[in-house]
Amino acid sequence: MSTLDDIIDLTVRVEDCVDAGDWTEAAALDVQRVEVIGRYLNEVADGPGQAAAAHMLRELLARNELAMRKVQVMRELILEKSSELKASDKAVKAYVQHASDNPAALGG
Repeated sequence: MSTLDDIIDLTVRVEDCVDAGDWTEAAALDVQRVEVIGRYLNEVADGPGQAAAAHMLRELLARNELAMRKVQVMRELILEKSSELKASDKAVKAYVQHASDNPAALGG
């Protein structure tokens, strides 16, 4: 497997983790990917592979931007659900408090 194959494989795995909401694994894989990219860029340096490296980096940037948009959407959904849960929790607590202050309200 070539270094480019390693980079693409790690990129796909990062994307899969993002899609699955596994942020910890996505971050760990991204650290590995950055290290492999660094090694690759050192390998090609000023050699003939530089054009391919530039193309690959543009592709990775586009894929990263897409992944970041997905993360942002998921983050917004989580924040929305969290707000809904907090509101529900407050409503339940208010009901329980009202019921304990007014047992007749429950038919008791």
